[in-house]
Amino acid sequence: MPDPSDPGISADLPLTEAEELVRLRELVACFYQLNRSLDLRTVLHRTLTAATGLTHAAAGSIALISEDRTHLALVESTDDDADSLKRLRIPLGQGILGHVAATGGSVRVEDAASDPRFYAGIDDETGRRTGSYLCVPLVVDDTVIGTAQLMNWAGGRGFTASDEALMEGFARQAALAIHNARMVEVMIEQQAIRSELEVCATIQRRLFPASAPPIPGFRIHAASVPCREVGGDYYTFVDRGGGSFDLVLADVSGKGLPAAMIVSDLHAAIHLLSPLSRSLETLIGSLDEHLRSSLPGNKFVTLFAARVAADSPWIDYVVAGHPAPFLVAPDGRLSRLEPGGPVLGVIPGWWTGHRVEMTPGSLLVAFTDGYSEAASPAGDELGEAAVGELVAGLAACALDEIVRRLAAATDALRGGAPAQDDDTLLLLRRTPDERTRGSAR
Repeated sequence: MPDPSDPGISADLPLTEAEELVRLRELVACFYQLNRSLDLRTVLHRTLTAATGLTHAAAGSIALISEDRTHLALVESTDDDADSLKRLRIPLGQGILGHVAATGGSVRVEDAASDPRFYAGIDDETGRRTGSYLCVPLVVDDTVIGTAQLMNWAGGRGFTASDEALMEGFARQAALAIHNARMVEVMIEQQAIRSELEVCATIQRRLFPASAPPIPGFRIHAASVPCREVGGDYYTFVDRGGGSFDLVLADVSGKGLPAAMIVSDLHAAIHLLSPLSRSLETLIGSLDEHLRSSLPGNKFVTLFAARVAADSPWIDYVVAGHPAPFLVAPDGRLSRLEPGGPVLGVIPGWWTGHRVEMTPGSLLVAFTDGYSEAASPAGDELGEAAVGELVAGLAACALDEIVRRLAAATDALRGGAPAQDDDTLLLLRRTPDERTRGSAR
């Protein structure tokens, strides 16, 4: 509490018992009004209206500390220049209000403009001179969240110790009301974000094929599980006509909504370019050119694409910076497909297409690094080779069963911890009961 003998502080004018009773009733009524709303703007406005009315101040303002606790921003003011004042940022510790925010102690002065702590930017902005000044901290759970300040007592004298005590009590309730309103505002924003993410997740799910195409001589199964509401993994099947299909598995760098937005762009580009591309190399080159013009500088895409023709054992494919898929022979032998070139969307590159024969009963497994980088609580990763070995051991199972068992294996490795990346798997089996009628180029 300031010393009343300080010449910079106005003399206290004692209130009568009746006047004190009126102020207490007004204070109780203010508390009621403050707690009637959880809208932050409404609470801020009611706080200032009540504070200036209780103390007969000419003007008032509220400043809240930034999230990084480096400065205060004037968020509400009764001044005619409120909009311009709200653009001001006062460093924590500077000015009287910055001093109050940093120390948690109230300040009451008769002539603020002559106080060395006063922040002249406010008077510069309004073109008026601040005289009597009362600033109190807004405190919640022993943490200062901002300040409330009153300027220029309407009767001409300075604010009294009684005004200060009243405002300190008022500020405690006001701070709680502001804190609660801010928390509600955050919750509403979070709920809005969750609702938007749910819509995005629904849209992204619709980008994935509803079912695998019926290609004579083959069985196909794919599954993708994002580690967040939406993800950056993607697979699709494109009907090129004449019994020919392109199967694509891709992984966008990053996670969440930014990656999902790139997936949407990738989906459109693949379905536009695939039917127009005579070879997979042409398709990959066109996709890379498109992505280089549309991706942010820190993003890229890895991709595996295979061209499958009905009843033909020969699969054309390109591996663009992606983990090379495994091929499991009917006798269980495991081999890997050949890499074809760099990731897409970074720098101009070239990609080499390859061809592999899938004999009846063989199984091709393409996957994203969510599987291979699945890690134990100690940080030990599963690894790409182990993914191939696991699938080889499950090769006799139905395709959907392979997906379930591989997911169970990675879940067990994580020890119940949530996945840190999207998990996507694409399985292509050459059916053992179909006659091979294709031939090599």
